[in-house]
Amino acid sequence: MNANEIKNMLDRYNSGDTNRSFVMGAPMHYQNEYIRVVRLDSSNKWIGYDDMSKMWSVIFDKRKSFVHLKNYQELRRVIDVEVTPVTRGSIKGFYGLRIRGMKNNPSEEIVRIILDYIFEE
Repeated sequence: MNANEIKNMLDRYNSGDTNRSFVMGAPMHYQNEYIRVVRLDSSNKWIGYDDMSKMWSVIFDKRKSFVHLKNYQELRRVIDVEVTPVTRGSIKGFYGLRIRGMKNNPSEEIVRIILDYIFEE
């Protein structure tokens, strides 16, 4: 699998109008030498008078940095993704893998595919 194939898979999450519901604290179990996922979130942002965009947040406990990994760098070239610290709320101190520009909420399946891609050797 390559970054463009991941982008194509994300197309099904980017059709139609932005789903106004959001996900807060959906449990997900995933861990490796780099991260331990704590939960999945999504949020909405108005980007125009009648247009909204969604951001996915894979909230994780960072064991060591992965932003230098080849597959993460390739993914950054084709989708709007970055790692940022969580700076407030009950999960302050964790990090978020932020995927911006989405229209629908994430499924655990697609998040697992993205994470497996980032961390494959």
